[in-house]
Amino acid sequence: MQWFKSFLPIGWLPADRVFTPIPQSVLSNGCLRQAVILTVPHAMFVARLLARSLNQLGVQAEIITQRPEQGFRDCLHFVIAAQAFRALPRYYVAYQMEQCVSNVLKRKKYQRKLRRSVGVFDYSLMNIEALKRLGFPENGLFYMPVRPLIERTLTPDEDRSHAVVFYGASNNLRRQQYLRELQRCTPLKVIDGVFGERLLDELSQAKIVVNIHYYEGALLETTRIYECLSRGTLVVSESSADIDEHSELSAIVDFVPVGDVDQMVRRVQYWIENDCERQAHLQKQEQLLLQSEYSFTQQLKQALRHYHLI
Repeated sequence: MQWFKSFLPIGWLPADRVFTPIPQSVLSNGCLRQAVILTVPHAMFVARLLARSLNQLGVQAEIITQRPEQGFRDCLHFVIAAQAFRALPRYYVAYQMEQCVSNVLKRKKYQRKLRRSVGVFDYSLMNIEALKRLGFPENGLFYMPVRPLIERTLTPDEDRSHAVVFYGASNNLRRQQYLRELQRCTPLKVIDGVFGERLLDELSQAKIVVNIHYYEGALLETTRIYECLSRGTLVVSESSADIDEHSELSAIVDFVPVGDVDQMVRRVQYWIENDCERQAHLQKQEQLLLQSEYSFTQQLKQALRHYHLI
């Protein structure tokens, strides 16, 4: 496949053009040596995970959250949640984080941004199937599931001040039903609109985090789950439409049936009332996470080879 050939500027690409080749001038002797990660604040966990893995593969990575005043650097970018940015770099891999059950993936403007990328990473196989149905060629799509980024210095459990935490958009009728029932049985801290270091500080104070879908038929929110697990919390979560993709989490996350509010309340109460069992679960959880921590780097290495970048 001839990836390195002359091409028109991105703004001139026809709407049905799929994927942009990378010229040799962006690389160093045919290899990727530096990259910039452009991310929205609420996906900073994924940006940090990606940066760590790029560094392990010999690629210097910088994280930014907006277009620099002097413009984007003339190097490959990885753009997380491209739909959130009006201006995009010239050469970028799009890390697609939307769910196929939402309307965002169906928007033509967003699809054009994905089509003008070098290629698309996606955390979900169901999303990839949806993109293929939208006309994206399979050889430009790469499955890149989120994995843990374990914090080496965790807050001791006895020093954690939040028994149960929910974080995410709470102005959703479906989620509000869960939150009302949980608040009746336990002190519950709701974190909404908080990102970056402030969010990490809050998660570091949590003993249990509940994961509640925004949509009834939602895919599993693996970014949120792995972010919480990486901070040493126990996660109680609804199951999901794509739960078969996440067998590695079956022994780590306490899953309850979708829509079963009472069962989620019971499981949260169980872990609060059985602290010794919770502590034992956390020890097992840490060992299982360590086994999968570096699988993201191996997956990224395959992806970069796929795109002829290393």
